[in-house]
Amino acid sequence: MEISKILNWPEKNLINILNNRTKNIKIAFIGAGPTIEQYIKVLKVIQYPKIEFCGIYNRTLSKSKILQKKYKIKYLCKSIDELYKKTKADVVFSVVSVESIGKVALKASNYPWKIFSEKPLGINYLESLKLKKNLGIKRNKIFVALNRAFFSSTLTMLELLKREKSKRIINVYDQQDISLFNNKKYSSKFKKNLMFSNSIHLFTLIKLLARGNENEIKTIINYKKNNEKYMIKKITFTSGDTVVLHSIWNRPGPWKLDLSTSSNFFSLNPLEQLYIRSKKNRNNIKVNISNDDRNYKPGFKKQIEFFLKGLKGKKKFNFQFSLDIMKLIQKYYFRN
Repeated sequence: MEISKILNWPEKNLINILNNRTKNIKIAFIGAGPTIEQYIKVLKVIQYPKIEFCGIYNRTLSKSKILQKKYKIKYLCKSIDELYKKTKADVVFSVVSVESIGKVALKASNYPWKIFSEKPLGINYLESLKLKKNLGIKRNKIFVALNRAFFSSTLTMLELLKREKSKRIINVYDQQDISLFNNKKYSSKFKKNLMFSNSIHLFTLIKLLARGNENEIKTIINYKKNNEKYMIKKITFTSGDTVVLHSIWNRPGPWKLDLSTSSNFFSLNPLEQLYIRSKKNRNNIKVNISNDDRNYKPGFKKQIEFFLKGLKGKKKFNFQFSLDIMKLIQKYYFRN
């Protein structure tokens, strides 16, 4: 499915509060870690609409003080309630720990701002479903950050695939190393549900590139020894597309995706870099990474521009797409 169809989310009666506005967009921040600073760096260079950094809140006040001073953010706040009451912001960027994302989204949804939230919305699929129920129609305020969908490599590939009608055979490699999450800040619950916060990047690409709905998930290999796992499953889609997903846990491996059509072989390795091998020309063609993805964290600038266009009425927001990805992860890892 084309990215324009997937990302033009169909919530009804969305109030485009920023449509045709002439004043600055007021943006507030929840969180003060390195990722939110990457978002701030992108927001600083966006020319239109003009942006005002109006407030920041983080549980550790000293961290938010550093960003407040560095980026001239107007208000330093001690709660989400205070953040909205002081700023009356149009938009809030929420970048907090995985276990806090859903709670923060629920709390922030009490106010009329639009919410740009890091993923996943819920530490696992069941929590995402519960959050959806608790949010009700308020979920329409939330844009879930899935930056792999906005890599220049992904967008180029999707554009080229518009011309391809043949069956797509997609091989995906998802490597996870639990030892990287052994320090005390990561709970056992987080590690048990790592696929929802980390593998979601690969599953996002699967949902973008494989057409139709998943039809069947079949196990090919399920190898386990001590803490090592190597699982291969085949996912078939109603379109006829097939995904073969290699889940490599605590063994070396890449994050990689290959896609074959009748005319071309596409390869993302690493995911930011696209190579194409055509039927006519057996050489790999390396596609240049965009300047946006070179200068900023890949996908961030295009994603924020897309989000801000949504606020102006040209695009809409998404909760359901991220939920569909979480559902596929649940079916892949826990139902077969």
